[in-house]
Amino acid sequence: MKIGSKLDFDRVQHGEPVTLRLMVSFQPEPRPDQTHRAQNVAVVIDRSDSMSGGKLEDVKEAARRRLLSMGRGAA
Repeated sequence: MKIGSKLDFDRVQHGEPVTLRLMVSFQPEPRPDQTHRAQNVAVVIDRSDSMSGGKLEDVKEAARRRLLSMGRGAA
């Protein structure tokens, strides 16, 4: 695992109180069997009146299938 850290200031003045933030990041080692990179996925579905009934259900099913094909599980 790769671990990184970063403070929000490079230097602080001696004798002065200061609040610092520390960001710590963790990155797992890639698995040898991993053939694709992780993805962030956002699905936006039009729910307006023109998409009512069967059209909306078809779009929702298509989104579910796409997410399943990406290995993300059921939506």
